[in-house]
Amino acid sequence: MSHVLVLVGSANEGFNTALADAATTFLSGAGHTVTRYPSFASLPHYHQGFDGPGADVNVDDFRSAVSDSDAVLFVTPEYNGGPSSLIKNALDAASRPRVDGVIHGKPAPVIGAHEHLGDGGYSTDVLEPLHFFLSELASVRD
Repeated sequence: MSHVLVLVGSANEGFNTALADAATTFLSGAGHTVTRYPSFASLPHYHQGFDGPGADVNVDDFRSAVSDSDAVLFVTPEYNGGPSSLIKNALDAASRPRVDGVIHGKPAPVIGAHEHLGDGGYSTDVLEPLHFFLSELASVRD
């Protein structure tokens, strides 16, 4: 089957890590190989100086993990009506440079959980236009 990389956008154990665990169990049971990216703590805030290989070992390691996967599952809490900054930073690092980002063309669903009924949807809704953007870049690159 395929290799799925799971990116959890919360530094705390909680609803979203539990959701990531459940998704991992489900995907593994369906025959997929699943890897959870260990930590975003070492991933620096994105800037264009990281666009080339060798600029930062942590960015290179993260991009290699994304490149080696067939799909990326984003699991994000909702902070102020949007995804966590960890997820946004990871997406920036994986999608740059603009045409050659390692995530382009890969399935990249977004899920999230929140303690209040009805919350959590904004964080996934905010990222939806990025799916279109990334798929358009993939078609330009191919």
